[in-house]
Amino acid sequence: MIEIFVIFVLAIAAILGLSLTLGWSRLHYRTLSRDMVNWQKQGWVSAQGAHAILDDKRPSGLGGRLVFLVGLLGALLLLFAAISFVAANWDDMSRLARLTLLLALLWFSFLAGWRLLVHQHPVMAEIAW
Repeated sequence: MIEIFVIFVLAIAAILGLSLTLGWSRLHYRTLSRDMVNWQKQGWVSAQGAHAILDDKRPSGLGGRLVFLVGLLGALLLLFAAISFVAANWDDMSRLARLTLLLALLWFSFLAGWRLLVHQHPVMAEIAW
């Protein structure tokens, strides 16, 4: 019984981890852009240097997206495997275990949505909600 819950939680964690890495290079680039503005104001970096650094670090092409998509597909397949495993053993679970599992997943998705909203990811927060 606990194995079912552990597999389900691991699959959800894999999907959340992959979804957070979706915008990692773009997030790094945006953070670097903001830092460059501050560094220029402080005189640490010239305008030419800032442009050169940002051009070098700009996210590029399909390569990163393809890796992400393959990873996301793998995580989705793991999630579907966990869901089908739970569905196959649903009758063997006690009512209390079913209720606990459903309430835990519901609260987990609400808390994940709140956390994503706090970290300024409103689209991902809507998905979690």
